[in-house]
Amino acid sequence: MLSISAISISLRVVSLSVPALRARGEAASLACEYDLAGGRLYSVNIKARLDTFATFDIHVVLVSIFLLVVSLSVPESISLHVVSLRVPVSISLRVVSLWVPVSISLRVVSLWVPVSISLRVVSLSVPALRARGEAASLACEYDLAGGRLYSVKWYRDNEEFYRFIVSISLRVVSLWVPVSISLRVVSLSVPALRARGEAASLACEYDLAGGRLYSVKWYRDNEEFYSIQVVPVLIFGVVSLWALVSISLRVVSLSVPALRARGEAASLACEYDLAGGRLYSVKWYRDNEEFYRYMPRLRPPQHAHALDGVTVDLHKSSARRVHLRDLTLKSRGLYRCEVSEEAPSFHSAEAEAFLEVYYFPREAPKVSGHERRYGNNEPLDVNCSSAEAFPAPDLQWLVNGQKVTNPSWLLPLATVPTPAGLLVSRLGLRAPARGRMRLRCVAAIGTQKRERSVVIETSRSCCNRPISILVVLVIVSICRNYIICMIS
Repeated sequence: MLSISAISISLRVVSLSVPALRARGEAASLACEYDLAGGRLYSVNIKARLDTFATFDIHVVLVSIFLLVVSLSVPESISLHVVSLRVPVSISLRVVSLWVPVSISLRVVSLWVPVSISLRVVSLSVPALRARGEAASLACEYDLAGGRLYSVKWYRDNEEFYRFIVSISLRVVSLWVPVSISLRVVSLSVPALRARGEAASLACEYDLAGGRLYSVKWYRDNEEFYSIQVVPVLIFGVVSLWALVSISLRVVSLSVPALRARGEAASLACEYDLAGGRLYSVKWYRDNEEFYRYMPRLRPPQHAHALDGVTVDLHKSSARRVHLRDLTLKSRGLYRCEVSEEAPSFHSAEAEAFLEVYYFPREAPKVSGHERRYGNNEPLDVNCSSAEAFPAPDLQWLVNGQKVTNPSWLLPLATVPTPAGLLVSRLGLRAPARGRMRLRCVAAIGTQKRERSVVIETSRSCCNRPISILVVLVIVSICRNYIICMIS
């Protein structure tokens, strides 16, 4: 008859030695002293930011995962008798996301765990240089030394972009659990169009096919922004489900100058609230192209990407601010700040605003058509053209100090582009001529203005000058009488 042994957890880590700082390319020794308290070593894992980068026992990872499920399903007051337990090494970790209730008592006599640290990467082939738009093949040759492959992961700048996992059914003694993926998404509802500032509701209908929900995650452009996770929690010997919903990260404010002159600098500020979370990264985009990144776990934490029209001053930039200098016309665009939390949530929040860069005209507008004389009530044929600028200046006409608002007096003309990428605005004036008129054309970009004034004298018709005609007739009559008197 088998005896019952109690479960005792006395294992402890005595000390952990990790160098605080190392130069790129140098070696580093990490030491972990532990006390097994009479027990036998099961495995040693070294992890960095919740991602395992060195697993000394690749064969026993899944054993610990299954034992975790068992321990969550069996009350602590019950001792375990062991009969026999074998676990294939190449089981996919996706078994973890499938909640399996274990309702069978297990009697275990011995637990066999092979310990082998012989896995190694033989060669890594990455092209050193590629032209933009070309394809690239990356090859990784490895030696499993008789083991079975569990997963292969690829990273770029410490961010995973590809994963290959081997998936096999799980067989435990007389309990056989087939891993079947019958979960499916029934429908996904996303509004096709929304105005800026409006709200949007996204709906995802799914069929668990009799299974239990583990997690739901939402992504935008392959970046997670929301998740809800259901995990088993042992409370008083009973397994219960607890939903973890954490979306507390938010962008409080985004400050982007609405208008800047060419050659000036601009500071963009992004204020955010992590609500107790840890910052993973802050990324800045212009028209969906990244140009600045701040990641506190890197040294240095700041990095600027080359982008036409965007020059980042790293000395004046930080986790909440990015400073741009020497703005050009290509600097204008939609700027977006994206903030992400650390693992395990990797929640993100963002905000965006438009930055306009202008080139103010160096000269006053030009007015043409005012040189000729106009008759009374004759429509004017006067045009105003701004100097080269960007964006196209707004033009206004003023007659004797009064702004012209009558649309029938104004004639909009087409904007003329220049070879330098600047624009010339034009506006005609067709108001009726009346007496002496002082005309003023104003070209404005924001609060900056240039203007030019001209004067038009209107010619008067003869029927409007009775006094002058009378004087002429009197003079003609006097001269006629004088000539007659002289002749006689």
